Parts: sequence; structure tokens; C-alpha cells
Amino acid sequence: MKFFIFITLLFIFIFPPFLGAENTLAEIEMASWGRTRNDEFGISSIVSANFMVQSGDRYDFLLGFSMEMEDLNIPIFIGFDIAKLRARNILNLPLDITYFIGYGDSFATGDEFPGYFGISPFGTDFRGFFYFPAGIYGSPLQQYNGIYSAIGTGLSFSLTKWDNLLPIMYIYYNFLSSTVIGGSQNLYSADFRLLFNHSWLRMEAFTGASLNKDMEINIRSGLMAHFGGDEMSFFIQGGISGWDINEDFTIDSIYFLMEPRLRFGNFALDLTFFYHPVIYNHITTISERGRANLNLKVFYRDSDTNSGLSGGLETGSLFDTNNMNYFTMYFAPFLSFNSNGLRWDMKFKLNLFQTNPEEMVEVFFGVRTAL
Repeated sequence: MKFFIFITLLFIFIFPPFLGAENTLAEIEMASWGRTRNDEFGISSIVSANFMVQSGDRYDFLLGFSMEMEDLNIPIFIGFDIAKLRARNILNLPLDITYFIGYGDSFATGDEFPGYFGISPFGTDFRGFFYFPAGIYGSPLQQYNGIYSAIGTGLSFSLTKWDNLLPIMYIYYNFLSSTVIGGSQNLYSADFRLLFNHSWLRMEAFTGASLNKDMEINIRSGLMAHFGGDEMSFFIQGGISGWDINEDFTIDSIYFLMEPRLRFGNFALDLTFFYHPVIYNHITTISERGRANLNLKVFYRDSDTNSGLSGGLETGSLFDTNNMNYFTMYFAPFLSFNSNGLRWDMKFKLNLFQTNPEEMVEVFFGVRTAL
């Protein structure tokens, strides 16, 4: 492992200057979650970093790592996330080819729109460690992020001929399912995405299928849309996160998030409803069956967008549509601001209906690169 890290750092920081390339820290996130469990206060933390090497308009290379720690002990997970090399304008054609290994692109998030179309980010904030610190699959590093992700080893082809339309095709071998308990194995996958950008409508549609060694087919498809103006807008993600066609179709395969947003000058309101899929990236998590979040966020935004200053109050709940006796609710004041290219996030969470008073309070703190 140490030898691998040494070779990686050597490549990132020494070789690029000789190749006429530039290296940057493309993305970094550090976050901690503090709460009381079994009458003892503990802290869980995650760290992730992506390094980018760019050579003008010819190519770029992305390499990412992540680490998970609990109670400041020896890391319980540290490892490789993604290696991705993209070559642009192959044979002077409007075609980009990307070779990826690891956790590749997430579908129906809107994350690619700023890079491809030069617009401001518009995806939901209701994802990641700050909202789901316990994660899924039993790991805080495993998070719901879009309806599906291309995870494995493969190629993607992006046709960049049009200014506001981007088709992308993926062909890859999916290996996540063979390394996580409960997943299928030997999945050969293909997906097609279509991104559309307009001044009042941003949209993505995708569809794909996987084939395992027993010739069983799993399919997925989905739609993301963001539309509206400065004062009122609507964001939605919905689709099939995964379905084995030889089995009966159930709501377990549905991923659904909707988020109406209102803006009143410097004040804002976001209302988010998220229904959890049980089947996600080829993994079945029975504990997520029937679970849904309803989150109301009321906050103030500084008119200076560079500061990124915002603060307010969130009211969130988690409930089980199959068991209405299961219900949790919290209030959380929060504060966020930008400084020197970093975004700082803080949240103080008060859990209601908690039988143990010591477990009512949770705190969050995080730093990440500002978008």
C-alpha cells in the first residue's frame, strides 16, 4: 500500500511538469459526525480527495482516495476510489473517450452540467455525509448519490458536437457487486445517458442493463429535471435503480426525490421528499425498505455569492411507510460559508422523541472544496 501511494504521488507531482501538464487538487472533503452511543460520546470521520492532472485541451486524469475513521482510532477503511483518464477530441472529432476504474460517474445528479455546459450547480444538497452520516451498506462512505453509478472498469464515449446536448455511452465490467456482501457477481454492463441544457430546463435521461454469468438481466432507467426561474424552481430525480427482469417488479426498485425551491430576496425555502430504494447499485439493503425522508430547510443567503454565506434551520423526519410506528424527527440550525476556495459547513442537530436524553444531540462539521 505504501509503495502504491508513493508511486501515485510521484506521478501526480513530479511527472506532469515534464509532460507539459498541470496538477491540481480537484476535490477534497473532510467531515466529522459526533454523537453519543451506549452512553459514550464518539466521533466518526471521513476524508476523500481527488487529484487532477490536466494537459490543456488534450486530456485530463483524475485519481481519488477515501478514508473512514471511527472514534479517532486506526482507520477502519482506507482505499482507492477512482482512476479516470479522459482524452478529448479523438482524431479531431467531437468525441471524448474516458477510461475509468472504480467509482465512476453518478447518473441523474446534475453534477456534469457545470463542467460541460458552464452553468452554476443546481443539484440537491440532500445527499452525502451531512444528511446520511451512517451511510448505506453499513459504511458512511457509501452514500445515495443519483439514481445509479457506473462502478467498475470500462470506457465511456461522449459526443460533444452540440452546445446544449450531450449523449454519453458506457461499456464496463461492474465489480462493486462482487466486493460487497449481498450483491450479484460478474456483471457486464452498458448504459446510455442524454443530457440537455436550456436556460429554464436542465434534464437528463438514462437507461442501462447488466448481464451476469447466469445470463440474468438487470435493468435501470431514470430521469432528472430542474426547471423554473430565480424565485421558484423544482428539482426531481426518479426512476428504477435496479430490477432483475426475471423477478416481480416492486417498489423496492424505485428511487424518487423531489425538491421544490422558493426564493424571497435573500431568504429561501427548500422542501425535500426522498423515498429510499432497497436495490441500489446492484446491492439489496432490506433495512431501507419503505423508508422516506421529509426535510424542510429555511435559510438566509448572502447576496455576495462568493462568500457562500448561508444559515438557518432544518426540520427533518425519517419514517417507514410500511410501519407508521417508526418515526424520527429533528431540528438543526446550520451555518455555511466559503473562504479561500473552501466551503465550511456546521450543523447542530437535536433529535426529538429520543428516549435517551444523552443521545438527543448530534454535531456535524465539514470542509470541502467550494463549487
